[in-house]
Amino acid sequence: MKDKRHDIDNLFKERLYDIETEVQPASWEAISQKVQANTVYKVKKWIYGIAITGTVIVVAVTVMLLMQTNTEKTVTVSNIKEEQLNVVTDNHVTEYSVKDVEKNEKQPIEYAHNAPQSEKEIVNQITSAEDRKSVRLPDGSTALLNRNSSISYTADFMADKTVYVVGEVYFDIPASAGKKLTVLGNLSQIEAEGSSFIINSDKERGSDEITVSSGKAECKSLLENNNRIAIFAGNSAVIKKGSDFKQNTIQDINYNDWVTQRIVFNNTKLDSVFETLEKYYNVTLIAHNSEILNCHFTGTFERNNIDEILQVLSVSFNLSFNQTSKEFILSGNGCK
Repeated sequence: MKDKRHDIDNLFKERLYDIETEVQPASWEAISQKVQANTVYKVKKWIYGIAITGTVIVVAVTVMLLMQTNTEKTVTVSNIKEEQLNVVTDNHVTEYSVKDVEKNEKQPIEYAHNAPQSEKEIVNQITSAEDRKSVRLPDGSTALLNRNSSISYTADFMADKTVYVVGEVYFDIPASAGKKLTVLGNLSQIEAEGSSFIINSDKERGSDEITVSSGKAECKSLLENNNRIAIFAGNSAVIKKGSDFKQNTIQDINYNDWVTQRIVFNNTKLDSVFETLEKYYNVTLIAHNSEILNCHFTGTFERNNIDEILQVLSVSFNLSFNQTSKEFILSGNGCK
């Protein structure tokens, strides 16, 4: 009985040893794998941390650069907006774009006679086909430039008080300006103070027209004859080769409409009305029926846009109009 118990004890011990031998390596292997896995996890976490930190830094730097660029652009746009002004004078308000002016000021200006000859800086003021511009000269005079026009003068303006003109410009010169202002066109030289006038120096037509609104203007022809005349308020004169240089009474009541922004019609045929409106608004008006041009219109428009005026004409004569870009086509029965 003892032998059997001894054999059982020995068998139990051997089995217990075998179990311990099998379990221990397996446990150590599991523990080792867990430690290795934990180490790899920590290394990966460290690498990910570095990558994320680097990405955040790059994004932050990019955002800062973009903010700096946008700030510079905003300043530029702000400066342009501040310079897009409504210039107010006694009789009108005119809006112009500094962008166009700055672009045009870089272009050379051609004069047939007496172009500015000076080592001093030349100041150019220019308008495009879409705008007008009011300029206050250093002596207090006002120059209002119509479309496609320019004036230039030296930076030391008060030394000679001379302005060179291309296109159509209105001058309003106060009596207190001191020395007379000299205006040089393609074919004319004008001296004036305490007066207002329009000079239209048209190189393509080869003529200069001077129209005086108030006071008088002393005008000299730059053609071979060098004739001189004084043009008084309510009169105009044309300098052109082969034509008499003399003053005549102003016939067109709307000669300065672009200055006053006021258009007056007194029993005027629509063909003349259309001609005035086309010149003022830089548009084209087409009568679908020629009998429309026989109608007569009386009325005054002040600071109205072309659509408002055409609506008035449409109601007055039972017309309709369609617009394509800057072209307006009017339809209706017209007048006999």
